[in-house]
Amino acid sequence: MKIYLRLSITVISFFAENKRRKSCYLLIYYLKKKYFEDSKNEFRPEVNFMEIIKAVNLAMAFFLELAMIIAFGYFGFHYPKIILIQYILVILLPIIAMALWGYFAAPKSKHRLQQPQRYFFALVMFGAAISLLFLTGNTMSASVFAILVIINQTLLLILKQ
Repeated sequence: MKIYLRLSITVISFFAENKRRKSCYLLIYYLKKKYFEDSKNEFRPEVNFMEIIKAVNLAMAFFLELAMIIAFGYFGFHYPKIILIQYILVILLPIIAMALWGYFAAPKSKHRLQQPQRYFFALVMFGAAISLLFLTGNTMSASVFAILVIINQTLLLILKQ
């Protein structure tokens, strides 16, 4: 979980530190202008909260996919005791996970599975990542990850995303 947090902090600091700072400020200004009154700073009632929930859920799905890939790499580096196997697995496991996800579950894939099969494929991939985290001894990270995956996948089914 610490690696996931460090990755998130790195991405946020990249956008804040580099020349994209102006575009970040423009995005914040646009969101404030769209969702808040300029003078009173009150929330506009015509905002569709379902769209916000759907957007947050899709963003959460993306970050959970990244965390899944990181979990595969984390297992590859920490579980085996032989250093050569560690370096092979830390590269190979995330690549295999990315290839499988990109082939069967990516939105623009030509071989994307239909909804019931894709849901079970996602549960198998996330379940493998969770079990690998348990094997490395990170029970708290695996538990939090499992809860977030269950919430996210349930919302994806309910909201038909």
